[in-house]
Amino acid sequence: MKFTSIFVLAALAVSSLCADVNNIKADASQLGATVTGFHDVVDELSPTVGAGSPIQVERIIAASEKLVVAVSVFTGDAAIVSPPITDADGQDILNALDVIGPQYVVALQALVDRKEAIAALPTPVGLPGQTVDSPLVAVRKELGVVIVAAGKFKAALAVATPSSLRDAWNELADKVIATLQSTADAFA
Repeated sequence: MKFTSIFVLAALAVSSLCADVNNIKADASQLGATVTGFHDVVDELSPTVGAGSPIQVERIIAASEKLVVAVSVFTGDAAIVSPPITDADGQDILNALDVIGPQYVVALQALVDRKEAIAALPTPVGLPGQTVDSPLVAVRKELGVVIVAAGKFKAALAVATPSSLRDAWNELADKVIATLQSTADAFA
């Protein structure tokens, strides 16, 4: 998780120089690719108890950390976009997010479907004196990080979104955040 923080700070530093609507559209595209990558990694872990490995959980967490970076870059660009997003550009961005949001919801459901398999995995051995979380706890903690990033993303894009599209954006964001929360609750 410490590496994620470094990457987020570096990404935000670069994005904070200047952002326009094309950056936002590129961010949406990158976020879509990152969500697809996350889903692919989740699907690699069999839902069958005893069929997976802690390494696969580490890959899920790494894919989730990439998602946090992509969301953080998108959030940073949305917070400083200039000039304001037009209705037409806002609709293009919302259309892209309308595809990404449900894909992420499906990926989260696939993760919940693998909860029992994740819970059955052994806890990796750490270095002496190092605390190592069980795979189940590690996933739950990572989901908490994603929930925080998603909340910031929702707020930043709500400000940048044209008022005519704000309700649609909030509805989509609320659905994704609620699914994230219920997924985290499933891992509690």
